[in-house]
Amino acid sequence: MKPIIQTLPGYRLNEYMLVLNPHEELRSKISQVRKDFADTYRTTSGMNMRPHLALVMFNQIEMMEERVVNRLRTVGMGYHPFKVEMKDFGSYPSHTIYINVATKVPIVGLVKELKEARFLMKADDDHKPHFLEDPHM
Repeated sequence: MKPIIQTLPGYRLNEYMLVLNPHEELRSKISQVRKDFADTYRTTSGMNMRPHLALVMFNQIEMMEERVVNRLRTVGMGYHPFKVEMKDFGSYPSHTIYINVATKVPIVGLVKELKEARFLMKADDDHKPHFLEDPHM
């Protein structure tokens, strides 16, 4: 969470990204694939980012953070654990190579449930939340 701009005097607007983090073993495997790719193709892009699966990105005033966290905690505690399976690679040609998520249904369901809290993630009409509906890592 980092401050990005001032909204109202005295209120800081922060940028948030809610993600699912892979377990340590998978994180290490993904990091090794990145390293091998970087060595082979002599690139450093994305090397400092931790592997993650993004769910929602939003901006909100700092004083709302506790309410947002409490709501997200409630959603998380009520959601059943699920397995995420990944297979093959995909890309956004101009900027990103990613691992495809084969088991999209539970993640899309979680994003749908998070959308019910969108009113807490909307600072104003210029700062609406962005929910990611095509899961990838």
